[in-house]
Amino acid sequence: MNADLHYLGLTLRTASPAVRERLRCDESTQWSVLVDLQDFASERMVLSTCERFEMYASGLHQDSANWVSRLGELFEADEASLQSQIRVMHGDDVMWHLFRVAGGLDSRLIGEPHILGQVRHSFLQALECGTVGPILSAMGRAAIFTGRRIRRETPIHAAARSSATLAVDWVRKKLGSLGGRTVLLVGTGRLATDVAGCLAVQRSGKILVVGRNLERAEEVANNVGGEGLTIHQLVDGIRRADAIITCTASPTFLVDRRTMGDGPGPLAIVDLGVPRNVDPAVSTIEGVTLCHLDDLADDAATSQEWIAAAEGIVSQEVRRTHDWLRARAVAPAISALIQASRNSTAAGSRESRQSLHFCIRHLKEAVAA
Repeated sequence: MNADLHYLGLTLRTASPAVRERLRCDESTQWSVLVDLQDFASERMVLSTCERFEMYASGLHQDSANWVSRLGELFEADEASLQSQIRVMHGDDVMWHLFRVAGGLDSRLIGEPHILGQVRHSFLQALECGTVGPILSAMGRAAIFTGRRIRRETPIHAAARSSATLAVDWVRKKLGSLGGRTVLLVGTGRLATDVAGCLAVQRSGKILVVGRNLERAEEVANNVGGEGLTIHQLVDGIRRADAIITCTASPTFLVDRRTMGDGPGPLAIVDLGVPRNVDPAVSTIEGVTLCHLDDLADDAATSQEWIAAAEGIVSQEVRRTHDWLRARAVAPAISALIQASRNSTAAGSRESRQSLHFCIRHLKEAVAA
């Protein structure tokens, strides 16, 4: 076991949406967290997505309980809630977890296609920030390699469904059909683009795309024959819609009782935003059905054979990386032995070589034990 690997995280399996969204990081916030925690560990990496907030560390200076307290301060989150829902791991368990995450095996949708890119982005950001040293560098590179192997050698990703496809399927089931229906899409990022594409494939009647930047909203809309609107036209878009799908990074609710107005009629809403874009209170309005990201279910079962193949790759790469880290740990001692042997008056003798060989073998066996 490599004892100098540490993990602290909140995922959709351990934490509620309310707690996860408190720790949601944009690019600049993630950078700040890496810098601010320099007194906690010499090596640090943060992975923040809609499903997880995870910290990986090596060279720990302070107990993980102190990390929770500091995170509560940084994100103005309730420490007791964090403490009750956070998960802590050490040693090779950390490696297993990151490799499974990179391979899409820890996602809500097994084989989820975007997570490997998110792991890679987090690793590169930590490199650029200067918070990754030899231990996390080896683990991060190996995790990315593991994810790529799983994509290349198993069909698990080819069969994966995304949040976008699940959201559109949920709307279609609620409405009975998307034909002739108007769907309001709030957001213009990558996820919104994916949702728009899925809506086009399902041949929805009209796609309205709302964004803070009209030019970007029109670009997303034009690609699917839809109509772009500014955020100031959101209320009008809601009035025209049979369904709403939101997927923005807005820190506040965009759809609430005020924007909904009085009696909007039957309306299906999917909130893919983290933090949430839709006030849960709108579900009490007559005729409104609200589904959050965490409530979406994938009815298509992933082949257990494919999952087993992917888990086998994870096992191989964890073992390979563990061996590398173990060899690295003993390397300074071996170098010192070799140098001492060269400086010895008996250097080069048969007895000296045998003694050196015995000492090196003993060191390697001790580390492997």
